[in-house]
Amino acid sequence: MKRKMKLSCVAVMVALFTFMNVTGLCGQGKIDITAGFGLPDWVNAGIRYQMGQTQVGAAAGFMPVSGERVTSCSLDLWYHFIGTSALSDRRPWYGRFGLAYFHDRKEGSFNDKFLFLETRGGREFNLSENSGIYIDAGLMYKLYSDFGDDPVSKLIFELFWAFPAGGIGFFFRF
Repeated sequence: MKRKMKLSCVAVMVALFTFMNVTGLCGQGKIDITAGFGLPDWVNAGIRYQMGQTQVGAAAGFMPVSGERVTSCSLDLWYHFIGTSALSDRRPWYGRFGLAYFHDRKEGSFNDKFLFLETRGGREFNLSENSGIYIDAGLMYKLYSDFGDDPVSKLIFELFWAFPAGGIGFFFRF
């Protein structure tokens, strides 16, 4: 199962990059490269493709923790629906909806895997015509979990079905 989920994240990223390269849209202001920090995507980097006020994006992240390997990957749909900006045709306020896979493991101890449905709302602040900062917040809903015999994780994920989600980051538009 671990190998399948890892391959799924890689396959999503490869498909997205291939699609954007084949369509030849670089240089037309439709591609965003992102870097940020958030939950559940931790320290992350991603890419978004814009079609009108809609964007499709993928990101991969990690959490730098000694002795643990914490990774994530996500696939999101962004819709920019309100407001104006002097530096961009894209509306600054957006809704974001997507799937996030989160994997936390420690050798000889635990190997936790989760799949979440994310819903967020947020705003972009353009710093120039090609760059800006984004910030968002919302909820993520557990769709799947595999956390072994850890009683604390089991209790938390049996009691709660929704968790906070959010992020802050930088984007650069090509």
